[in-house]
Amino acid sequence: MINPFDLSPELLKIAKEELHEDPERRQKDIEYIREWLQKQSSYHCQNREFLPLPGYDEKGRKVILIRPDLHDTNTTSMDDVLKVEQIILDLLIEEDLQHSLIGVIVLLDFHDFTPNNALQMTPFIFKKIFTVWQEAYPIRLKAIHVIKAPPTFQVILNLMKQFMKEKLKQRLHVHGNDMESLFDHIAQSILPKEYGGGNGNLKEITEYWHKKANEKRKLAFGGREIQS
Repeated sequence: MINPFDLSPELLKIAKEELHEDPERRQKDIEYIREWLQKQSSYHCQNREFLPLPGYDEKGRKVILIRPDLHDTNTTSMDDVLKVEQIILDLLIEEDLQHSLIGVIVLLDFHDFTPNNALQMTPFIFKKIFTVWQEAYPIRLKAIHVIKAPPTFQVILNLMKQFMKEKLKQRLHVHGNDMESLFDHIAQSILPKEYGGGNGNLKEITEYWHKKANEKRKLAFGGREIQS
């Protein structure tokens, strides 16, 4: 685990002045998350939807790619998907403090989003998602970018906004299929090859986080794995 006092002077200054960070409180928060994870029952979910990308963008922010349409809606609930997300967020908090101080960018790709996916996006699910992102985790969500959304996305967008703070609403950008518009906000170089960038490929990134999540899963749940 990274020691918060190993941060550079610049990051320590941001933590103290902008976030009012208390290292002792952070450790208690991490322990609370661990205890919560240990209480969760077993679940069936593929770790393909929530992918922090390697490295940082030109502003030092972590970019997280989320593809909420890759799971089988017949066998996997959104609760299952969120449990994997929370394990990976826990890993980020333990291993890397920069995203907590400088911030993260979320890239939502709705390319293969179906009506069955939409039916899983209930108000209760959105409340859980934005409680995690805005309240429960020490993560600075700097922007949400949406690409390749279907025509029905406006309904989903309206639901999302009900649970977003006003500041986050101002940081929401919908690009449709216009990747050049996206590149105005997220450097092309930080994206995987499948998105026009050069930062690895989805298979490699998925395998990396699948391995990390299963290591975490084994420690917390006595050996049961997340399915690949």
